[in-house]
Order: sequence, then structure tokens, then C-alpha cells
Amino acid sequence: MSSQYKSLRCGGCDGTLEYNKEKKVWVCIYCGNEIRREEEYDGLYTIKNVVRQVLVDLAYGRLDAANKNLIECEKIASDYVGTLIAGICVKVFTLITPGACQQSESRGLFGQVKIQYEQLRACDAGISSEEEALYESFGGKNDAFGVLLLVFDTLGAKVHLDFVNQFFDASTVYSSKLNANLLTYAFRHNRLDMIDQIFSNVENINCKDALWILLNSYQDGEKKQNYIPALFERAAFQPEDYKTIEAYIGNTKDSTQTKIIVYSNSVKYHIAPAVQAVTDHIMTDAAMNEDQIRTVIAAFCNTHPKDAELYDLVEQIYTKHSGFMANSEMDVILESRLFVKLAKGTVCRMLGRADWLVSDRISMLEKSERCKLDVRANDAILADLLLRNQEDTDVRLALVSKMTAYVETVSTAVMTDFILKSATDGERKPEVLAELLKLDLNISFFREVLSRYLQSSVDSPEVKKEISQMLSDQGLQVDSDVLLDMVCSAQSSNYMETADFIKKALQNGTRLPDSALSIYMERVPPQQYHHELISLLHTTASQISDQALACYVLYAEGDYEIKVQNSLVFGEQNGKSFGTSSCQIRCLNAGIQCNLFQAYVLVTEDSAAAVEAIVNAMKNAGAKLNPMMTVNGQQVKFKKFATEHKAQLSPTALQLCEQNKVFSIFF
Repeated sequence: MSSQYKSLRCGGCDGTLEYNKEKKVWVCIYCGNEIRREEEYDGLYTIKNVVRQVLVDLAYGRLDAANKNLIECEKIASDYVGTLIAGICVKVFTLITPGACQQSESRGLFGQVKIQYEQLRACDAGISSEEEALYESFGGKNDAFGVLLLVFDTLGAKVHLDFVNQFFDASTVYSSKLNANLLTYAFRHNRLDMIDQIFSNVENINCKDALWILLNSYQDGEKKQNYIPALFERAAFQPEDYKTIEAYIGNTKDSTQTKIIVYSNSVKYHIAPAVQAVTDHIMTDAAMNEDQIRTVIAAFCNTHPKDAELYDLVEQIYTKHSGFMANSEMDVILESRLFVKLAKGTVCRMLGRADWLVSDRISMLEKSERCKLDVRANDAILADLLLRNQEDTDVRLALVSKMTAYVETVSTAVMTDFILKSATDGERKPEVLAELLKLDLNISFFREVLSRYLQSSVDSPEVKKEISQMLSDQGLQVDSDVLLDMVCSAQSSNYMETADFIKKALQNGTRLPDSALSIYMERVPPQQYHHELISLLHTTASQISDQALACYVLYAEGDYEIKVQNSLVFGEQNGKSFGTSSCQIRCLNAGIQCNLFQAYVLVTEDSAAAVEAIVNAMKNAGAKLNPMMTVNGQQVKFKKFATEHKAQLSPTALQLCEQNKVFSIFF
């Protein structure tokens, strides 16, 4: 609000005048005429200077000097308006200055202030020409005007307050104590122009106190951000001031950028708050750009943090911050050359963060490896990826592929558990295994893996077949018992694949027992014999049991020449005269124990040519039909059994009995 000069009128239009403090002239508000009041010696020149000095003394807290100068004013002219104003100001400052007066004196002083203020108000019922002349004489001494501003505000003297405001410029107040009071006044009345002038006057304010006020009371924005560095530069901080910064960062609603500026300067001037304040109240802003992130982390690194602080931040980076933010943060930490020893669990948690892009995780893995993770740590990280990560195979493949760049091999336990227990990748498990097989594996450490895998049921048959082949191609041996189980469970649909697998296993060094073929022929139904498998299992050292020989000779199907040839060879490897080995059969609903020749005659369904060849071979080997048999537990002659069941015998059996004179009296 402007103040008007009513005691002097415009010479041109008799209009009201208004003071222009820049030009230090009075300007007519109607015609614009400028009028400069010339100071005439009226005997008051000296007292005006003394009044001004009283106010300046008050501005600098020199209450004793102000009282002495007030006495001088009263000696010169006790009835002068300036003396009255000076007296009011001294008494008000005495009342508001802690310890300046006794409690018992304050009431009396307050009464004097009221009386003197009423006297001032009575002068021309407003601003007298004498008072106007007094203010003009101050010559822009804004410390004096600042005192008047505070006193008139305290008294609620609105007319005087508005008038003094016309002369006042807060930017050239030189008393830091007065500036502190003026700042309080400006905030109370929302005088933004005055606040800005005071904050800009950094040479003449208590910058630390002003900084606290700025942080907690000034509205956020570019102006506030610009004031912060200047105030920090001139503030005299104490070590414990970090608590104030910490409280501000934790409680303020200011923007992240403002908090970053405060934090960066607090580091520069050695009052940085604890790292938790940074992680909890600055780095939680997911909208931070790269420059902001780098500024904060670079500032943190400049604090020369203790290990506990550094690892607290690193843990937050790896487990709570976004992928973009984490990569930017770790870039700065690595650039700072701080020594960082990462825990394997921290890296594992990072690689398992499905909220991150795979590219972010791979980039962070690269940075993690620059922290010199050791062999055990890398093995644990790879194990976590293989055995505990449950993400899509595309993600797992990308991470495993990157991880294999940092390991030479994979531990036996991890590799074994992945092969035998992991079903995470489903039909794509062979793709992941292929990445692992690129490593420098010591195959001798995995000697039992293939055998155990063949016995497992973790994967589908298709996957199992592919992985088994992959492991076999690596030269892994198969336990002979497992291989026999595999052979015995082969079906028509896969027996060729099984045969190929056996060949590979034999090439890799698997040794089958001499009884392998015998076991196969005993366990597999003869109708399901595969000659390719029989050929693979047969060796010159094969040992054929009575049961195996009986199964083959009595029930095996196929080309008669092959059967005859195999029967003769197997008969020799049985170790007994061909046809004399014992066997058990069921014939005509009876359980019969007899020799092979007897059994063949009773049950064979071979072709005539095969029958002829095999029977002749048995007879030539000395086999006989007439030994006693056991039928349902009872000793019975072959002739009696055949005669009694003659009508039920097959044509081939009947023909063989007749050819061998079973029904003859001479048999």
C-alpha cells in the first residue's frame, strides 16, 4: 500500500503527493509532478541523526547505546516527534529482548509505550509533516526503517506501518539480528517480496538460521532451490546439524529435486544425514531421472561411508529399487572406486526380481561381477538360477547363459540336482542343459548321473529321451542294471532308439554282465523279444540260464533260421546238453516240470522246418522224452501224460510223439 503526503500539496494541481523511494522524491498522483523537499535548517538536523542512530543501535541489538542516544534526543528536543518515536522503539525493544528488563518492570514499560503511542497517534491524526521529514532524513538507512517496521507491527499501528513501508527496502538491511526478526515478520504476513529480499541478502543474515526457516517454511520451487546453495555456503554448521537435515528430508513435502539439492549440499558441508534417510525418503521416488540418481549416489560416495552404510545402500539397490535406478546407482558406486564385497544372496535376490526387465538384471549381473564375486559365490548364484528360479524358460535361459560367462564349470551337486529334480523348464529343459554342457565339465564327476536320471520320473518321456541322449553323447556311462532295466522295458515303438542308446553306452564304457541276455529273456515276454536287442546283449561269454533258454526255445517268434541258430548257440552257452535243461511250463491246464525236449514237444508252435531242426539238434545232443515229469506235483511218465491227453495235444505235438514212438509199446 502506498503512503500519501498530505501536509504538502502539488504546486500545479494541489493534488496529493506520494513518495518514490527510488528517486527519493514526492510525486503527484494526479499530474505526475515531482517535488523534492529541501531540508531547511530548523534546529532539528542533529536530533534527526541521533534518532536515526537510536534505531540503528536497536537494529544491531545495542540496547545500552540506544538508551544513551535516546537521552541525547530528549536533551535536544523532548517534544520532537522523532524523540517520541525513538522512545517508543527503545521501550518496545526492551520489552521484546530477553533479559533486557526485569519482570516487575515490564508492566510499567508497557504502560509507557501505550501512552506514548497515543501521543503519536494524536499528532495530525496520522502522519505529520514533521514525521514525514524525519523519515526523509534517514536517507535510505533501511536498518532504521526495519526497526520502525517491527515496532509499528507490534503496536498494530497500521497507518504508520504502511507509511514506513514506502521507504523500506529489505535488501539493504545490514543487521543480521534485525534480518532474523524481519524474516519472522515477513513470513507471518506472507510478504513474499520481503522474504526473497532477505534470503538474497546472504552477507547480512544468519545463514544457518535462515536455511532452517527456508527449508521448513518457504514454498517449494525453483526460487527455494536457488537459495539453498548460497545459504549452505555461508552457514556455520555444527556436527549435530545433520539431525536437522535428516528431519527435513524425512518430513518435508518438497519435491525430490529440492531434497536432492539439500542432501548434496549437506554432504559438501559435512552434515550429511544417515543413509537410511536417503533410501527411505529420496530414492523411493521411481520418477527420478538419471542425473538426479547419479547426483545423490555421488554425494553419498563422497561421505566416505562406513561398510555398514555402504552395504545397507547396496542391499536397498539390489532388492528394492527399480532396474533402471539400480543400474545407474551401481555405475556411480563403481566409478567412485569404493570397495564393495557383494553377498551372493543379494545377487540371487536381484536375479530373481521378476519386476525387472531381463536386460536390467543382466546389466546388474555384469556390474556385480566387477565386484569380484568368487567361485563359490558364482556357483551359488548359478545354483539359485537353476534350482529356485521359477520364471519362464526364455528368462531363465538368458540369465543362465549370461551366468555361464562367469563360471568355468558347474558343481557336481548343482548339475545333478538340476538334471534329476528340476522340472521348471518342462519341454525346454534340454535347452537349459545344453547351456550347461558348454562349460568345462569333468565328466568323471557325473558318472552316476545318467543312471540315476534313467530311473527318475521328473520329466516327460520325450524330454527324458532327449536329455538321456545328450548325457550319453557327453560320454556318461550307465549302470549295467539300469541299462538292463531300460532294455527290458523297451517297446516296439522305441526299441531302435533303445538299441542306439545301448550302443552309445557300450562305447562309453558300460559293461554288461555275462548274464545280461539271460536276464532279458527271462524278464521280457518272448513275444516282445527284439532280435536287435538280443544281438547287442549277446556276447561269446554270455551265460544262458535254463529258464532263459526255455523262454526263447519254447516261445520266441521270428524267422526260423534265426531262431534255430540262436537256439543252438544259446543251448551251448547254457552249459548242458541241448534239450536236457529243466524248465517249467503250463500245458493242458497243468503245471509241468520237465526237460526242455519234453516241453518243446508239448508246447511248440514253430514252423515245421524249425521244429525239425531243433528236435534233431536236441536228439543229437542226447536229449530223451522218456524221463519222468512232475505234473501238478506228481511224478508222471511222459508217455502216460501224452497218452491220456492224446486227443488234446496240438497237431505238432501229436506228430512229434508219433515220430518218436511215444505211443508205441516199445517206447
